[in-house]
Amino acid sequence: MSSLRRVAISTVQHATRVLPGEYAAWADAMLSEVRHIDDDRAALRWAMGCVITCYTQRFLRMRLMLRPAGASFALMLALVVALEAHAAFVPAFAETTCALPDMSSDVAARLRCGTVNVPRDYADANAGTFKLAVVVIHPRVMEPQADPVLFLQGGPGSPLTLHAARIARNESATLAPSRDLILVDQRGAGRSEPAMCLDLSRQQLGVFAHEASHDALVAAWRGTYSDCRRELARGGIDPAWFGTSVTVRDMEVVRRALGVARWNVYGRSYGTEVAMTLEARHPNSLRAVVLDSVYPPDPLPLTRSQTYNAALQALFRACRADASCAAAHPDLAATFREAMAGLVKAPMTIALPPGSGSSQVVLSPTLFSVSVDRALYYRPLVAMLPKVIQSVHDRDAISLQPFIAFLTREYVGMESPGDAAVVECRDRPSLQDAPADPSVADGRDIFFGGMCRDWIAPGEPGSIASETKVPTLLLAGEIDPVTPPPFARMVAAKLGARAHVVEFPHVAHNVEGSTPCGAKLVTKFMRDPEAAIDTVCIAEVRPVAFR
Repeated sequence: MSSLRRVAISTVQHATRVLPGEYAAWADAMLSEVRHIDDDRAALRWAMGCVITCYTQRFLRMRLMLRPAGASFALMLALVVALEAHAAFVPAFAETTCALPDMSSDVAARLRCGTVNVPRDYADANAGTFKLAVVVIHPRVMEPQADPVLFLQGGPGSPLTLHAARIARNESATLAPSRDLILVDQRGAGRSEPAMCLDLSRQQLGVFAHEASHDALVAAWRGTYSDCRRELARGGIDPAWFGTSVTVRDMEVVRRALGVARWNVYGRSYGTEVAMTLEARHPNSLRAVVLDSVYPPDPLPLTRSQTYNAALQALFRACRADASCAAAHPDLAATFREAMAGLVKAPMTIALPPGSGSSQVVLSPTLFSVSVDRALYYRPLVAMLPKVIQSVHDRDAISLQPFIAFLTREYVGMESPGDAAVVECRDRPSLQDAPADPSVADGRDIFFGGMCRDWIAPGEPGSIASETKVPTLLLAGEIDPVTPPPFARMVAAKLGARAHVVEFPHVAHNVEGSTPCGAKLVTKFMRDPEAAIDTVCIAEVRPVAFR
């Protein structure tokens, strides 16, 4: 909590003590409102208005200048005037039809779709608003619990509401047993405003279709972001309107628009940064928090090259421990090194089938590292990696087609790279400079690092609560290349005794979606976050079944 916010709350508390006793209900309303106002300066204006109102009311009461009814009216009028000083808009949910993919009648009956307006710029009430797409999935039970679950997706930039029908059929029972599940496309992502460089992902795949050398590829990739930055400027979109702190304010507006007093939060990947910042800044609105594949604010405890290499080594160990994999690939680490060396000498051109987002890619060492890194996110793709590495080593382009085509389709369909860039640049001071180790080609460090300096200065970063009072479950997978177990341990140490870390062997990114044990733990925790965490099922998590 900022010092300005503490002053505002203390000021309102003083004002309520001045208020005559018969207006205790108004005192409670004043305190509640100051805690829900998003902007600290607006909260202070509200607090000063409360002081003036309460002292005026006390003076009038002492002088008996107004009858009780007239005094109540004067108090109400003064509070309304004070509220108008900070309220640029009233949070509201505007219901719409659920025009979403893969709908069926049984699913449609459980969905409530609409939009919520949020300020473009919380510091400027005249900047206008953005519409956020919101879908509420009702559970199959007749009488859901009062405190719903907010699902915060990763990316940043990954759409969520487009997948509402699939989530309603599958994950909603896991994440929100007997509760509503709230899906929100964060600003700039999915169906929410603003649309941000909609053709950027295809332009970037075009870079991979032609460039081979590392320097040329990075320069061309950053050129697509420069084009995107100019497009945003032409559209009047300011990158300063984005970032985790802004998203947290948006979620609070959504909560109030839906009339939710308290909710639970499930955050996945980047969504965990939003979730832990909500926990730090709005703990009173939270019942329980799940952080799945934890992505803390800067500074991170490990570099991106360290997390990637740790996941790669976990893959090599898993192959050695598997009889069939070890027989087919006696030294997978050496095979990987030789495959990379071969691509340095001569990149491979991989033709892609229609619908892949590009007709071909030039598989350079940089693109191969990025592809392996991306595959390590997903347990089913981890199972394919030994054969993929062998195919690159043997220069078997035909065998590589399905793997590369899947990754290109996933990139085009799953994220808004423009939104991802602006959020990461706002949140991560580490990305203002080029990476210290360009030999490990991760998309975030290699392609954002240094580019952010030209986009926008860092904004207010995300935060982690110290000694939280909110029950918090943290999940981490051993093979995760981007959010490994040390990240979860670091966050849990700061959160304190109410935080519980569960680490999963043989699991990559997205623990809940990768293993039945992870899903079971989330369901039990959402039902009763005060119960002891039973991790017996971890013994049932099987090693990766290599193909």
